[in-house]
Amino acid sequence: MNTIYRILLALVVGVIIFCIFYYYPPKEQLKINMRQEILETLPKLSDENFFGLSKQQINQIEAKLSQTSFEGIVARTPIKVDIATRQTLPVLIFRNTSSLRNWEVSPELNTHIVVSYFDNGTIYIGSAYEEQRKLQSAQYGKSMSGDRPNDENAKNLAAKVDVLDLRSLLRLPWQPANLAIYVIYYDWVSNALMTKLQSANKEIFSGSSSVNGGISLSIPEKVLEGKDIPVLGLVQMPADSIVLDKNGGPNVSGKLVVFELDRKEPFQVDVNISLSNPVIGESPSPQNQMIRGSFNFDLRQKMALTSGTYVVYLFVREYMVGPKKLIVEP
Repeated sequence: MNTIYRILLALVVGVIIFCIFYYYPPKEQLKINMRQEILETLPKLSDENFFGLSKQQINQIEAKLSQTSFEGIVARTPIKVDIATRQTLPVLIFRNTSSLRNWEVSPELNTHIVVSYFDNGTIYIGSAYEEQRKLQSAQYGKSMSGDRPNDENAKNLAAKVDVLDLRSLLRLPWQPANLAIYVIYYDWVSNALMTKLQSANKEIFSGSSSVNGGISLSIPEKVLEGKDIPVLGLVQMPADSIVLDKNGGPNVSGKLVVFELDRKEPFQVDVNISLSNPVIGESPSPQNQMIRGSFNFDLRQKMALTSGTYVVYLFVREYMVGPKKLIVEP
């Protein structure tokens, strides 16, 4: 009788947990769902539409965004760009933020773009609003300068749409490649963007796979200044998404990025991850086979972090994990 009771109790608890997560999903999942809803409501753009958007079209998109209750950041780029006929890589950044958020975290000072050439592991990072950043610093100072918005205005949302050329902004190599793009607004991150730079004269390995990979990052939330900051990263990716060198070791590279409020250049650590169970060859390996790897180090040995609050991200190929908050206490 006790066994039956325990089984029934376990079933009831399982149903309750399922209902909680179904009807009240975690906060991060709610953000992802809302980002997807916003992307679906915004005007559909073909790859050609990204080139030469008029001010009127941008204003119309802003107006549509301002009618939503979404607070966050989303982005779009062309899926494919012919590098022979196009000389720019446009990205549309859609931002809907409250007065309080804009006061706490200046968008001009704290928005960065990360572009990963995941065929070769090269990652480019730069400030999204360099010119606006200079004006903001000169006229208004840092985040949380001036009076805090009062309770009546704190939640008021303001929509903003920007069109930026990533090629000139980050001095990107203009060559056939698969790109993963993220817009980072300090502790907010946009949806992942996948773009192919292509040429009619050169084919590149697609990097696509029938199974999903991923990465994880472990870092303490609080540490004392001067104490060790252990970092552990885990990588799992499908073998048929990567071509490994016959003569070299099976490795992938990534980048750990640490943002500090209002700091122009984030702290960066290059990571080299050794992979296990490789399939060596010049053609994609059998489907569903996973390649795994890991790394660990003491972040304190890589950079001098004084007391303060930081936000940490890890980028490996097309994968991203973060934000992870790190508080260094005096």
